[in-house]
Amino acid sequence: EGMLRVFSLATGEVLANKTFEHTVNAGPAVGPLRPGGPLAVFVAVGDNVACAPLGQHAVTARIVALDADTLAQLWEFVLPVGDGVTAGITLLDSCCPDVFGNPTVDADGTVYINWSGGW
Repeated sequence: EGMLRVFSLATGEVLANKTFEHTVNAGPAVGPLRPGGPLAVFVAVGDNVACAPLGQHAVTARIVALDADTLAQLWEFVLPVGDGVTAGITLLDSCCPDVFGNPTVDADGTVYINWSGGW
């Protein structure tokens, strides 16, 4: 299970919590939802692939946009199910990266994020 927690910069008080059914796999990004639009929090949700020799499992992942004030979900983008690790020279030489890199959002609300789900 993953969690996004919002703190007051002035007091350190927890202002809000949002839980997810899978790991919050990277730091969130905060930016406009659209040009001149309200602020949103963009969260990468998904578990990492299992590395050899531990075996493989299907990796479900999604990008979620939340209202920055209420943490209500605005939209989500569900990625294809990943099914493996990045190839290496041998089975024990496989590359097992984190499923996401940290997202970035530009002034127009476009979200850029690396996804390494095995495709």
